Amino acid sequence: MEEEAVTEEEAVALKRFKGVILARGYHYPQRGDDHTLLRFLRARALDIRKAAQIYGDYVKWRRDNHIDSLLQTFAFPELDAVLAAWPQNWHKTDRFGRPINIQLISRLRIQEVFHATTEERLLKRALWVWEELHEVKLPACSKAAGHQVGRATIIVDLKDIPLGTLTNAHGRRVLIKMAQIFSRYYPEYLGRLIIVNAPAAFKGERAGRFAQRGRAREPPLLSRWLLQVSPRLRELFNRTMERQS
Repeated sequence: MEEEAVTEEEAVALKRFKGVILARGYHYPQRGDDHTLLRFLRARALDIRKAAQIYGDYVKWRRDNHIDSLLQTFAFPELDAVLAAWPQNWHKTDRFGRPINIQLISRLRIQEVFHATTEERLLKRALWVWEELHEVKLPACSKAAGHQVGRATIIVDLKDIPLGTLTNAHGRRVLIKMAQIFSRYYPEYLGRLIIVNAPAAFKGERAGRFAQRGRAREPPLLSRWLLQVSPRLRELFNRTMERQS
């Protein structure tokens, strides 16, 4: 089964959207395929005017920052040192064929990360990862699955995370910038965000208020969150990982 089939309403909106961005001078063949345009439409609930605005911003951002050549021009020799302080990697696919990215925030040593690299280079590395996801990983997963795969699953492990990791101003600033860039310029790439071994701080009245606000603003995005306060790994793997024969 295709990850998310195009509905008749989306097909009509897509046709109109193409005409609007062409009229506004936003034509961008490098990222103007139907799958990419649908990301921006879905991110704005098929509101063509709003989708055209964020797509125009996206095109300008890519041109101004030479994003199209990033995979070929950016080198990150400090990668091993950064991964030692911030363990993360891609590992297999979930039951929808989506690539799985695992982030061991529980083992993040933020000071060592910034001894190995700079904030600017860390952000550029994040862009490189997202570009590779689009250009390499998603096409490979689509071919293996036999249908279009356009999103990734992210698993974040927060087991015994030190308080200093959450309160470090430098680290928080970088993570916020990464989230902002990803949300603005890579819409609809997140299939499921799974948080495992979450501390008790994720529960209670504060989490309830946050969830309520999220439901009011972006219900489709909130529905992609799966919070595991305890490590119920059997359930997690049944819901996320592909079954191995």
